[in-house]
Amino acid sequence: MPVDRNRWGRTVIEGSWPNWHCPSCEGGYLREPENSVRHAHTARSHREASSPHVHPEEFEYRFVGLLRCDNRHCLEVVIVAGTGGEMRIQGEEFDELVVCFHPKYVSPSPHLIPLHNIYPKEVRTELALAFSASWGDLASAGNHIRSVVEHLLSHLGISATVGPGKFVSLHSRIQHQQTPVDIRDALMATKWIGNAASHSGTPLSREDVFDGLDTVEFALDYLFNKEKRRVADLIQSINAAKTPLSAGNP
Repeated sequence: MPVDRNRWGRTVIEGSWPNWHCPSCEGGYLREPENSVRHAHTARSHREASSPHVHPEEFEYRFVGLLRCDNRHCLEVVIVAGTGGEMRIQGEEFDELVVCFHPKYVSPSPHLIPLHNIYPKEVRTELALAFSASWGDLASAGNHIRSVVEHLLSHLGISATVGPGKFVSLHSRIQHQQTPVDIRDALMATKWIGNAASHSGTPLSREDVFDGLDTVEFALDYLFNKEKRRVADLIQSINAAKTPLSAGNP
């Protein structure tokens, strides 16, 4: 399924950690043990705290903490860190200031898309690196997602070289006749995001990284989910015949 933007992109309210699946067992959820997440004002906020012109919402925090899997057979520990501040929440009767966190480092990172064991090892490694980088190093995340495309093409037998020292561009590999037509557009879209991570003067947004994970997941589903591939092949066959398939086999 596509990246859950609401879960992975939202601001975290102190004491109300979202339902993040454990990256180790994937059956449990990461919970915040009592007093395990600490935060403090930055130096700038300390300097400005006494000023009557600075509102609480302008204060900056840094936070660090531990989350633990609630599956008693797992109990994995995940480190989280990042920035924060105070946010005003409007209620029906009164406004409330709450402390909020913006995670910039999560290790090991939860899986932002499914990470199935059937995927090639190199693909799983690059996706895990992309998940971790997506919290704070967006360019790196984009590069790791691009590498997934490289490894997928190698898995399909489409070489990155045509001789000693002669490399084939990723663009050409995607357009190779051995690349299934159904995933070429998805791989190309993923490549453009990866290229921007390395060569563009415009930095990637976290939404761009999520888009890259969505497009590469589309290709992964086609290649490794037999039922989805069967339906995709069926669609091609029906469209090619321009009639129900049974019409040719009465």
